[in-house]
Amino acid sequence: SEPMSLALLTERALDDARQLASRVLKSSNPPRWQLKCLSTNVGAICLAAVVEDEKTSTVSTGSIFDLRAARKICSDMMRNGGSPGVGLHALPAFFLEPFVNIACSASTATSNNSELPSVQAAGLRLMTSVTNAFAAHVDPEDGSRVLSQYLSQIISSVRHGLNAESLATESTTGSSFHLLFSSGCDALYALLARELIADPVVMRRLVQPVLSLAADSLYVSYPEDHERDSLLLKTTHVTGDSRTFPLFDLSKLCFIAKVTVLVEQKRIQHTTIEMINNELPKTTRGLVSHSAAASIDGFFLDNHAHGERETITAGLTYKNRSDLDESVIRELRENWPILCVYSMLMLIESIKAERDECKGLSKWMTSLVPLIFNGFRSSLASQSCVPETSALCLYALRLLVQNYIIIEKESISSSELGDIGSTVTEIIFEKLGLSPSKKSACTALTRDRKVIEQACGLIEDMCQSDMIGVNISILTRAAVEPLAAIQEKRVAIDKDTSPIIASSLRSTQHLLLSHPDDG
Repeated sequence: SEPMSLALLTERALDDARQLASRVLKSSNPPRWQLKCLSTNVGAICLAAVVEDEKTSTVSTGSIFDLRAARKICSDMMRNGGSPGVGLHALPAFFLEPFVNIACSASTATSNNSELPSVQAAGLRLMTSVTNAFAAHVDPEDGSRVLSQYLSQIISSVRHGLNAESLATESTTGSSFHLLFSSGCDALYALLARELIADPVVMRRLVQPVLSLAADSLYVSYPEDHERDSLLLKTTHVTGDSRTFPLFDLSKLCFIAKVTVLVEQKRIQHTTIEMINNELPKTTRGLVSHSAAASIDGFFLDNHAHGERETITAGLTYKNRSDLDESVIRELRENWPILCVYSMLMLIESIKAERDECKGLSKWMTSLVPLIFNGFRSSLASQSCVPETSALCLYALRLLVQNYIIIEKESISSSELGDIGSTVTEIIFEKLGLSPSKKSACTALTRDRKVIEQACGLIEDMCQSDMIGVNISILTRAAVEPLAAIQEKRVAIDKDTSPIIASSLRSTQHLLLSHPDDG
């Protein structure tokens, strides 16, 4: 038989996939568009799951999405006859081109000159997964990013999805157009977050349909019971699908929130930040109340879904829960943390600029504070914790501590802040291997770089001010014990622990400067 090679291994993987897929066709004869929609959705879900699994993996053989690493992994497999418990198999890095082609084809799919928005939405979901999986990797031959050669196809597909709002008004109304637009927003955010768009003109054209919301939004004070209509998720379009139409504006709001926080946290290069800032709306006061209201509703809907609240019948943005499609409810639930952080950022900015007229703004702020504390606790207590929620809640807590002087003091309890400080200290200590107990709130938290970064940042911020009233012993333990552990050689300095040790040094310095009387 022919000796096994990477090319033969890849071809065999494709043949196996074709044979497995043919079983579906033999057992039934589904319409082609339905099969394409289902298979593309499955691909998007599986690829996203593999990306998440790789993030928390402790195996250091290299990314299965990196071509150089994948070649080495497969070469080792062929030499050893397989991997533990698994036969010879190819890796995703060898199938980038088919992934992109399938995603682009699905995201612009039509039938008899009619749009297929459900298939197109599935294609954009796969596109988002492909972007998140491959964006960081380079071609070992020329050093360019592997997605660069496909960017024109990808951008064209995303632009089509972002045009869904106009398509919906021209076609038979259905929730699929709303889902298509939402998927387009997610795909666009992935491109921006991964810094794949370098042309300002291209960026301007892509974000234009999304940023239109800012000009249409008016500021609304925190409403009394009889004033809530001004915050309702609704549309002026004549449509027979009012339950799903709010997904258009909600998706725009979530996109603006995500991009703003991305810029504020400086997780991208300065040139990209400047380019995005040039496009973000300059006037955001009208968005503050709507994002805060959506965050509050999303939080309570999410708590209800986890069995923590009584039945939710009405909220700030809807009169009856039955008025909302499940896609809208899901968007509110999944995005309440990022909407909360965005609202906090904009409220703090507005309060600083309007100190004499900030009473209405402070009411929104006071309403959001309990969500941050409870949201962080819930993210730790849930059986399958979500590190992204924990990291965002910690970032929001940092905003509260940093801007404590302008926040109504009765809305924040020093003891609650102290409890949070103790909790994040245990997360940091567990990362360092200093936790005295084997119990873990969630292993995923200690493996998540953003959670550890925000946890260390919160301790630093608390150590920097004696105004917040957190017990000095909590802060001293958090700041000093990692340094003592290094001195006693209980912790080794490496790429995972060195950022924590550096943060401990800064926290200790802040503590000495802000609490001189405590020695």
